[in-house]
Amino acid sequence: MSEDADQGVALDSAKVSTQGCAQISPLAPQDFAPEIHRFFQRAYAVEARLINVRDFPPLARSCSAIQEAKSQVFGACTEAGLRGVIELEHQSGVVLIASLVVDIDYSRQGLARLLLQHVISIHAKDSLWVETATANRPAMALYASLGFEVRGEFAKADGLRMSRLERKRN
Repeated sequence: MSEDADQGVALDSAKVSTQGCAQISPLAPQDFAPEIHRFFQRAYAVEARLINVRDFPPLARSCSAIQEAKSQVFGACTEAGLRGVIELEHQSGVVLIASLVVDIDYSRQGLARLLLQHVISIHAKDSLWVETATANRPAMALYASLGFEVRGEFAKADGLRMSRLERKRN
């Protein structure tokens, strides 16, 4: 691992890809939990308003829960620093996208797409799954544009309609 002084992000050179003006690299959640938590709070607050939900479970996730997570995390870094995060959970040949957030000041600039493309490229032999609110049209459109297909819909206990999407392995 080397330290990129300009970005303050630990980089594993064997697993770093540069796409467009952003660099995608693995992150250790324990090292970036406060920053990841801040992204979650801001981005999920926007999503909660978008889907018209008051009590949105991702907003309840604590910084310590992020630090203790056993998930695989990648960050999108620009010259301004860490600006997006994707979190993955591995389950026997399947990779679940547990979260995907972009700093709201950098939304609609392609960082979520870059993070997803990176995950698709390194997990080409795995099925990728994600669950998102059915009402989150921007997320649904993004996933569809990258080959994810709706495999089912369900309602959470609070009535929130969710879609389960899959991108089959290559």
